[in-house]
Amino acid sequence: RIFAHLSSIGVWDGNDWVSEYAYDLNPPRLNAFEVNFNLETLTLIFSETVRSATLNVTQITLYETAQDGVGQEYTLTAGTLNTTDDPIVTFTLSKQDLVAIKQRIFLATDTNNTYLALTNSTIRDMHGNYVVERNQTAALKVRNYTRDATRPRLVRFDLDMDAPTITLTFDEAVNSLTLQADAITL
Repeated sequence: RIFAHLSSIGVWDGNDWVSEYAYDLNPPRLNAFEVNFNLETLTLIFSETVRSATLNVTQITLYETAQDGVGQEYTLTAGTLNTTDDPIVTFTLSKQDLVAIKQRIFLATDTNNTYLALTNSTIRDMHGNYVVERNQTAALKVRNYTRDATRPRLVRFDLDMDAPTITLTFDEAVNSLTLQADAITL
C-alpha cells in the first residue's frame, strides 16, 4: 500500500514503513536456452521474471556457430507462448519455422551447432526493461538439446503414370537424399 503523508510518500511493506524505494533499472539477461525438437519447443531462461506477453519471437535468431558471418542461420517468424510471467519462458515453434530449420542441414542438429542470439526488443521484464541484446558473437550455446525422435509420417502421395513420377508428401521436412525408392510398394 502507498500512503501520502503531507510532504513525503511512504510504502508499507507489511512490517514497517519504507521511505526509500529504488526503481528496477536492471535489464533481464538471457542466461540459457533449451530446444526440444521432439516437443517442437524453445525454452528461454532469464536472470529474472519477464513479462511473457511482450515476447517477440521474430527477434530471435538461431546460428550454427557464434562466429560472426560464419555458418547457417535462421530468424524465427512465429510461435505460440506456453507460459505466464516467469524467468523461464517456453513457446512452441511454428510449423513454418520447424520446416525452415530442418532444411538447413548444418543448423540446430545437435548441441555443437545450436546457438541463439536475440535483440533487445525480444522481451521485457516486469518493470518494462528490455532484455540485454546478444548478437551472433555473443550467442549462447544451447544448454539442453532434444533431437526430433518422431518419425515423419506420409500424409499424401500422387502417382502420375504419364510422367512417370510419384510425389510423396510428409508431415514434416525430410532429407530427400535418404529416400530408398526400391523400398516403395504400391
